[in-house]
Amino acid sequence: MILVKYKDLKFLISGDVDSEVLIASLSDIETLKETVESIDDTTKTEDMEVIARMRAGVLKDLQAERVIGFPFDINNAEHYALECDIDYKVLELHGNTGNQHNTKEETLDAGFSGRCLSREKSAWVKAAQNSEHRKLGEWMRAQLNKAAKEQGFE
Repeated sequence: MILVKYKDLKFLISGDVDSEVLIASLSDIETLKETVESIDDTTKTEDMEVIARMRAGVLKDLQAERVIGFPFDINNAEHYALECDIDYKVLELHGNTGNQHNTKEETLDAGFSGRCLSREKSAWVKAAQNSEHRKLGEWMRAQLNKAAKEQGFE
């Protein structure tokens, strides 16, 4: 069993659940929770059926064998696991996905450094600003890659 903790949600999942699928389902789970919390005595049968379909859809997406403490269940997942002496692992999700505007095709995973004269660096910065690369590091990589390619190294 896995106890998933995300914001104010807690639920137990049994079976193999793909973490990417789980993360992708979190917004649907939050929506479902908010919908369930809005239920009161005036809630119509049709609305209850919509909620049941939403819940079934999320469970299907998760492809879980069993979910306890899922919105629309009475059980509090953590208390249930403790009372029933169920072994579980905790999976705490923060929901942060990072700056999506800063995603790159390729992650630069190595560094380099070197010393130069200030007038050389100044000339390189100006050359970079006048090129398509605009930043010194990008321009230097392009120049070094070009030189390596010309010499037959790639």
